[in-house]
This record gives sequence, structure tokens and C-alpha cells, in this order.
Amino acid sequence: MNLVMRYDDQLKDSHRSGLEDVYAAHIHAIREAYGGVMARQKLSNIFGHLKSIDLFTAVAEKLKYMDKKNTDGTDKHPTEIKGFVFDLDGVIVDTAVHHFQSWKKVLKQLGADITEEDDLHTRGASRMESLEYLLNQYGIELTQEEKEMWAARKNDIYLEAIEQITPRDLLPGAFAFLIDTRKAGLKLALGSASKNAIGVLKKLGIEDRFDVVLDGNDAKESKPHPEIFTNACNALQLDPSEVVVFEDAAKGVQAALAAGCKAVGLGDPEALKAAHVVISGLDQTNPSHIIELLS
Repeated sequence: MNLVMRYDDQLKDSHRSGLEDVYAAHIHAIREAYGGVMARQKLSNIFGHLKSIDLFTAVAEKLKYMDKKNTDGTDKHPTEIKGFVFDLDGVIVDTAVHHFQSWKKVLKQLGADITEEDDLHTRGASRMESLEYLLNQYGIELTQEEKEMWAARKNDIYLEAIEQITPRDLLPGAFAFLIDTRKAGLKLALGSASKNAIGVLKKLGIEDRFDVVLDGNDAKESKPHPEIFTNACNALQLDPSEVVVFEDAAKGVQAALAAGCKAVGLGDPEALKAAHVVISGLDQTNPSHIIELLS
């Protein structure tokens, strides 16, 4: 919304209706999430801004229409979203940097210096898939036994790196978003490629926040194959169309879409452009807002 407010005066002539929809949905979501004085406080700057660019009246009319639909029952959320599934690394906690640094140390021992570009290809992938990519990328040949040994070494380095993780390492807004999701009556699942996911959740103190926890041990295929999210939907006893997946990796977004779920990307809009919605982090939104946007 900060970006929208920064550029909307330039966009209102060519995208006026779209801007009105975005502002109306945002205001409506904040009213639903907070209500009363708190909602008015949070929205006072937006109202003043809308008046300054002559969009206030039009947005107010759209809000009246939305309120009417919600009260008379003529248009409930068509998506009927009933559950959220979260990836772990880069969504709830930033352990992705530890994965990359661990691979960097392993490949250094094998005679290669990997780059930030390699991180994009290994993010969200399984351990063996990541190793195979890096070996191919740098022309390193190993036997299957050697691959398993180096993959195990990488995991040891990673486990040592995350040993000191505490609840303070939760990404901004993650804990509050999980709480608000539960308050909204939605089911919660974790769907991560990491085989260490349960241990990380325990260190973060949030293992009991999820109805279902699925990790790399619960899927034979790695992302972008949809298996982990299909399994999560089955475990939640929900149809994929009723589920929203939160992912920070392009492969994860592809997996969510292939499973038939809605996808919310966290991070780079260009890298995650296949997602239905892209946000910078969970601290920038709330469950009601996400449902509004996807509806």
C-alpha cells in the first residue's frame, strides 16, 4: 500500500478503477480486522490521502457497495477460503541464508565458489536436488555414495548454524499472522521441503500453532511438484481451491498452483510473478486482507 500511495497520482488516469478497488478492499479488510477507533486511526492517513487525489468519494461508494453485499448475503467470498499452508524458510523464519551458506562451504571444499544466482535455484528444493544442481552447474562429478556423504555434511553444517535459533528469529509479523489466522477460524498447515522443519518449529516455539506439519520426509517429490501441498490439503481435509499457500520461492509458487491452490508470494514480485498476490512480508497484511485480495 505504501507503493500504491506513492504512485497512485500518476496512475489514477489510466488505472482509476483498479486503484479504487485496491483502496476499497484494503480499507474494508482493516475495518474487519480491527474495527472501531483502532481502524479509524489506522485509516486516517489513507482517507486524507484519498481526498488529496480526488478518489475519496469513488472509494467510499465502492465501500458502501461492498458493505451492502456483506450484509444482505448476495455475494459472499466466492473462493470460500478455509485454510492456509505456509512454507517455512523465508516465510516464517529466514533460515534460507543458513542453507545457502552451508552449500557455499560444501562447494568450496569441492573446489567451487557458488553465487547468489545459485541460491535462487536451490531455494525451496530438496537437499539432493540442490546438490545435483550445484554439481551440474560447476561440472563436479561424484559417485552416489559421495553425493550422499556431501549432502549429509551440508546438513550437519546447517544444523550447527541453526542451533541458536529462538522465537526472536521469527520474521516480522509471522507470529501475529498465525494467531490472526486461527482467530479467523481458518485451518493451518506447514508444507516445507526441509527435513528439519519440526526441529526449527520447536526452537521457534510455534510447533503447536499448526493443525498439520508436513516436511521433506512427507513427500517423495520435491517442489515444483505439487505433492507436498496436495498432501497438506488432504491432511486438512480441504479441497485445494479452499487453500492459500504462502511461499517465497518460485518453485514453491509453481507447486501451489499445480496443486490447485491459491498462491501468495513473499519477496521479489518479478521472481514470484506467477503468484496470485505478492507481498513483501507477513507484517504487511492480515488474513482478512489476503482473502479480500484473492476474492
